[in-house]
Amino acid sequence: MNNKTSKIIFLLICGLLVFASLARGGVEGWAVAVIHIITLAACTIHLVQKSLDWDWAWIKTPLDYPVIALLVITFFATIFSVHRTSSIWAFLLLINYVIVYYLVIHLTRSPEQMWKTAWVVVSIGVLLAILGLISFSGLPLFSWWEYRDLPDFGALTSTYGNPNNIAGFFEMAIPLVLGMLLVEKKESRSLKRYISIMILFGMALILSLSRGGWTCATIGLVYFVTILAFSREFPRRKTVIAMVVSAIVLVLVLLSSFPAVQELLTIQAVMDRAGGLDGRMQVTKAAGVMIADRPLLGFGPGTFAYSFLKYQPAGIQGWYNMAHNDYVHFTAELGIIFPVIMIWAIIALFRQGFMKLKSRTLIIRALSLGCMAGIVAILFHSFVDFNLHIPANAMLFTVLCALVAAPEKNEAQGTGCKA
Repeated sequence: MNNKTSKIIFLLICGLLVFASLARGGVEGWAVAVIHIITLAACTIHLVQKSLDWDWAWIKTPLDYPVIALLVITFFATIFSVHRTSSIWAFLLLINYVIVYYLVIHLTRSPEQMWKTAWVVVSIGVLLAILGLISFSGLPLFSWWEYRDLPDFGALTSTYGNPNNIAGFFEMAIPLVLGMLLVEKKESRSLKRYISIMILFGMALILSLSRGGWTCATIGLVYFVTILAFSREFPRRKTVIAMVVSAIVLVLVLLSSFPAVQELLTIQAVMDRAGGLDGRMQVTKAAGVMIADRPLLGFGPGTFAYSFLKYQPAGIQGWYNMAHNDYVHFTAELGIIFPVIMIWAIIALFRQGFMKLKSRTLIIRALSLGCMAGIVAILFHSFVDFNLHIPANAMLFTVLCALVAAPEKNEAQGTGCKA
């Protein structure tokens, strides 16, 4: 692909990630429309350049067949949806993510391109953390980041408005920073830079008061350290392991020692609109009844908010447009084939990730490990929340998956990757 064209597409993808993160996570209808426009522009430029070069070679990835299967079941679930208009919009958003996935695949076939993409994610994280800390300290931000339709969670929400969702971003971004730290040369300047970013991200995550975010970020870091402990190919392996373990222990001690933290957590439990873990379990159980009623194709993508009204337990108040469990939510909307495809995709993706950990290129090994750890964190968080329904987080998840799945340049020119 033409270098100039690639740069334009890369800038559009960067703009997409930045916009979605700053526009309340991209959850508003107008924000989704802008996301579609930017993606359409990037896709059009890509296809025009392909036509001019007449280069239609397909870069195979391990997620090709799972993605096709997901699109097929979503298409049929949309056809038989109980609310077809909502399903069409949800289907279009899925197609959007698929387009972003393949655009990133084409853009990140070299270590240098992977590195640039990682820096974009980290830079967005720095911006979100700074804005979040400013807002949390009581200083006013721009009025468009004052979400009066949401309760005051008493926690850091940054531009997202929801502490659990901003925690989802940072639990994916923190392992990526650690992966980048593994690459840098042993210079005090670079070490200080990455430690500063880690502290900034860690503060933002802690102040989100998201217990799910804390737990799943820890799971992601444990995964990172465990894989790193058995991989001797990384120059800073021992240093990074010591840093991560020390940070986890220090944070656990701090969180368990200060009464003020316990008081904040109590307030956060009261403010939890899902009624805490017990409330979420009741919603999940009710969603299971939904799945039993329409097991094959579900109620249709994007229809949970309408369909759940009939199944909502009497003791649970409020309107639930999310199941607070992405897997149950998607299964209720798409049917029981969805979890099979999800497991298939995870196995295929991590098999490719472990193959890339054996790469001769340090950047590929390190960033693949960081991305895999971030993916692990958000996959666990999805059991108790709805981060994958937030376009900004779903977009970041898509980018991380693409960085892991993208074959190395010489491999992509050969047989590619098989699912």
